[in-house]
Amino acid sequence: METTVDMREAVRTAKHFITEYFADEKIKSVGLEEIKYEGSSILITIGFVRPWDWSRNSLTGELREKRSYKVVRIGREGKVLSLMDRLLPE
Repeated sequence: METTVDMREAVRTAKHFITEYFADEKIKSVGLEEIKYEGSSILITIGFVRPWDWSRNSLTGELREKRSYKVVRIGREGKVLSLMDRLLPE
């Protein structure tokens, strides 16, 4: 079956879901990272920063924000089907 949900609408749905789901954590810098079609679903990776996610550069000692990444699976009808971690190699 083909995906019928509009990609822009799927991205809006994923961002809204992440923003609402993590509202208590006061996330910021929410943004689109990746889009992938998989069967009749769209996998949308959303990145964001949590207040406690900071990393220190080992050379300069400078603090910087570390992004978290989540994959939101959107079904054909535009509904959120799942939320998963997107882990990047360090």
